[in-house]
Amino acid sequence: MAAKFPNEIWDGDSLNRNSDNFRIAAPDHRDWWQVQQEMTAVQDYILNSNILLNERYLYLGTTPEASLHYESSVVEMNLAESGTNDFRIGDRTNYVQFASNGAMTLAGTAKRRMTVQLEADSIDQLAHSKPTQVEVGIFKTYSFPVYNTDNEELFFTFRMPYRWDGVSDIIICVDFALADVEDLGDTFKFQVSWEHIPHDGTLSASVHDVEVQTAVTSGHTAQHSTYHAHFILDHDADGGGNKIEADDVIGFRLRRIASTGTAVDNEILFVNAVADFQIDKIFGTWVRP
Repeated sequence: MAAKFPNEIWDGDSLNRNSDNFRIAAPDHRDWWQVQQEMTAVQDYILNSNILLNERYLYLGTTPEASLHYESSVVEMNLAESGTNDFRIGDRTNYVQFASNGAMTLAGTAKRRMTVQLEADSIDQLAHSKPTQVEVGIFKTYSFPVYNTDNEELFFTFRMPYRWDGVSDIIICVDFALADVEDLGDTFKFQVSWEHIPHDGTLSASVHDVEVQTAVTSGHTAQHSTYHAHFILDHDADGGGNKIEADDVIGFRLRRIASTGTAVDNEILFVNAVADFQIDKIFGTWVRP
């Protein structure tokens, strides 16, 4: 009889005995041969190759140094593979990895997004009493006309999180609302002007402008209909080794500017702003002095 493992567990049948009729017989060389075949099949499965997956999947000892390795065409899990002390769950591109110091990092589609709530500079707003605050139910909004060197603007600052992956752009998400009824297809445009400061750098007077124009859509022409705009901050906009880094401070200014086409008749209400980051770690190397 051939070994049955790993297709099924051996039921004790051999050329000398049959488990179906429970015939009593003393074990002979045929029984011991079958036991040896089954043990060999189990060892081959563990130490050499999985017949069903056709992959080596478990290594023991010091060469190689991996204590556990499983892989197929779509899944891979490594523990202390090839001299490292990392634990990885996922495939070769998309995975969660734990380093020997406990740090967790994410790669590929394992990366996730983190949202940080942004607060406008209240000191500047109080000093100029602009933009005008408009209360809608429980919401305190700011009403924006087209900017005309008149302090109708809001300022924000935030610090780049250590959990950011360091290679993706930052998204400023802003919620707006119509102050009054508008016509279908009319437009409004906002501008985010921004710059970053390294934690050991200097303030810069230069800015990068990002503009987003929005058109009034069907079903959203009524007063207080809400709109959502994304302003993309290029993390490498300054180039030359001056890209944004974790712990840098980002400052930006929000203004409404003239739009193309037929502009809406009324002011636009600012409701809320957040920053979205793609993250690849639970924590980062703490470098702040």
